Amino acid sequence: MVRLFIILLLLFCTSTAFGQTKEYKSKIKLIDGSEFHVMIKENYPGKYVKIILPSNKEAFIKYTSILSIKHKEYSYFSKYVQAKGFYIEGSTILLFGKATEQNGSRIGIALGISANYQLNSHISVGVGAEPTALIATENFLMPLYGRFKYTILERKVSPILLINAGWSFALIDKENEFNTTYYDGGWYAKPSVGIQVSKFTFSLGYQLQKITTTVNRNTWWGNNNVTVEERTMKNISLSGSLRF
Repeated sequence: MVRLFIILLLLFCTSTAFGQTKEYKSKIKLIDGSEFHVMIKENYPGKYVKIILPSNKEAFIKYTSILSIKHKEYSYFSKYVQAKGFYIEGSTILLFGKATEQNGSRIGIALGISANYQLNSHISVGVGAEPTALIATENFLMPLYGRFKYTILERKVSPILLINAGWSFALIDKENEFNTTYYDGGWYAKPSVGIQVSKFTFSLGYQLQKITTTVNRNTWWGNNNVTVEERTMKNISLSGSLRF
């Protein structure tokens, strides 16, 4: 009988300890960066939560101070945290570089659109297109790329790292009486750093674009002279984006 009592007592203590462990699995993260595991006793959404600390002391936390709550029955993320799911981002980009074939400056403008998926509060991945008009060289490029975005902080204002990489097509050829110039695109990459402010992102990037130029030169005597040049265009990119 005594042995049975001891066994029941041990089972009770074990289940109690296990229950307490489960109770304190609710995770609250505050806007100031601190986080802790507590038991949520009462929840008044938008106002405050009443919690019991591991020391069995009670406390109140206002929602204005809370960044996120992860509870077994519900989750809460403030507007500063990127929730999981799909989103669209539109961009306007200005490009500045050196046009080697003219030994002058290259200026371009691009409009980008991307479809993305937020994996967690820091990382998102997606695919996009960025039609680009190069003003000085009168050319038109169409980069298609995959993208990786890392938001460093769970704040309204946060530094970000962004990488776009893929393939870019050249869409315009030039022809006159004696010369025909063909452009072929190639690999494309643009690493960027920037600042995210709520749904807006401002970034500075370095765009690399492989392009092949083929020039057929015709003469009055019917001779053809073909010149092929492969090079990597390098541009500074200034971008402003809006998340929808």
